[in-house]
Amino acid sequence: MNFATLWEREVGDTVLKVSFLRDQSGVVVASERVVRMFDFEGEKLWRYALESAFRDLAPLPEGRCVVACRDGLIFLRLEGNVEKETRLDKEPKAVAANGKTGFLANSELHILDPGDDSVVRAVLDFEPEFLACNDYGFIVADRDSIESLGTTGGSRWKKVLDTPASSTVAEGPSIYLIVGDGVQKLDSKGEEAWKEDFQSPVKQIDIGESLLVVLENEAVILDNKSRDRLWKVKGEFVLGSVCKDAFALVKEKTVIFMKEMGDEEVFYEIMCRGSEKCGSFVSSRFLRRCPKCGAEKIILRIVKKKLTAGGDKEVRDAR
Repeated sequence: MNFATLWEREVGDTVLKVSFLRDQSGVVVASERVVRMFDFEGEKLWRYALESAFRDLAPLPEGRCVVACRDGLIFLRLEGNVEKETRLDKEPKAVAANGKTGFLANSELHILDPGDDSVVRAVLDFEPEFLACNDYGFIVADRDSIESLGTTGGSRWKKVLDTPASSTVAEGPSIYLIVGDGVQKLDSKGEEAWKEDFQSPVKQIDIGESLLVVLENEAVILDNKSRDRLWKVKGEFVLGSVCKDAFALVKEKTVIFMKEMGDEEVFYEIMCRGSEKCGSFVSSRFLRRCPKCGAEKIILRIVKKKLTAGGDKEVRDAR
């Protein structure tokens, strides 16, 4: 794989969640009181201010998304305006959507049907911390247990985990858990398909056509079937999201967008606009400052060239 950094954006406040939209039109970035959307070129398309504290978000069809706040759910259209708001008596802990929208509140999973606004309430015998969607409905989990529920709230199966979990995501029929210093994949019946261990703690995972694993000092792309390590990038990231051929990584207040370039190599032309006026430079790595004087005031231009036969594809340091 041949990923390159195409843009970085400092948003001004700590990023709590990043997620690609389902139609791959952009990246949604949420902080405590603001949700923003950037397109694949790095342009900010909209900014939505929240009235209460952010809790979670999930992408919806047609470029829409749902945002869970302390006192309710906000459904946003592709343009960033409000489609509808749902006020809640109980604070939502997490939200997920796949045809229907579900949110966790204490020991309950609430399932909303967007067509008629009807709500199904599934009362659980434990208080889950994590929520995800797969082909069969919703996945709820805490550190010690995981349960699969259908779209009407009925339990499909439940199991006790051998190793405490700290997060879960799902794609298709499969489920992925962070367990200890590794990632465990479960099949549609909750049986282990594989487990991959790492040399450092796993901070976060995200799943699309590949699996993104955010570690202490790097992010790794894995084939979600074979577990082959397809690519990695060094850096102290805290969050990430992956889609078909791109991923977004977060360093506190900065979002970094990387895309698979196929048979193209990317170079960066930097022109210093600082007081020293150092001139122009060409780099194979994305730079945030003038490489000579360190000035942050620069003009950055991306140049794409076809890879030569047998050309090396280096792992770029995003620090």
